[in-house]
Amino acid sequence: LHVAAWVNWHKKTEKLEFYNNEEEHTERPRRLVKPRSRKYETKEEFNARIRKWEALLPHEQVVKPKGNGMTQKYYIERLLLVYVKAVQKARLRDSKPWILQEDNDPSHGNGPRSLYGLAVKLKDNNWIDCLTHPPQSPDLNPIEACWNIIKPRIRKRTWRTLEELKAILQEEWDKITMEEIRARITEMP
Repeated sequence: LHVAAWVNWHKKTEKLEFYNNEEEHTERPRRLVKPRSRKYETKEEFNARIRKWEALLPHEQVVKPKGNGMTQKYYIERLLLVYVKAVQKARLRDSKPWILQEDNDPSHGNGPRSLYGLAVKLKDNNWIDCLTHPPQSPDLNPIEACWNIIKPRIRKRTWRTLEELKAILQEEWDKITMEEIRARITEMP
């Protein structure tokens, strides 16, 4: 399950964005090849091998995406537009320069090979500057502090379905106060 949100010193997103990349590739388990009759095999021997093959067949499996990938197209269409609007609203409230903080996910268009990617163009067209993010450094991203607040709270709860988990995540997100967020931002290096 992917979850997206944004925070800044003044405000946080009201509704969490839950998403799954429909374009994400999933591989189905390989099915065993059905045996063929051998040249010098009796019908009974062949039928015995077929029964053995059928017994070894796995049950039908539900293949779920790994959930670790997001395309740049998906990021732009579903998430980046939300962030662009949030930055534009923040600019109306305060004329200070606003910087978008993203991690090094290639879908954000921040990698060396995606210098002129669609995400970069959209950010440039909306005059959005991005903070250069050091590799493996979640400490610099304020949203990571929010996830660190939510995770222990979620572990105390139980759920049976994905929809229940989403509802619990939203409830816990709503309980996070701006004071907690500001305290975490202040603690950042």
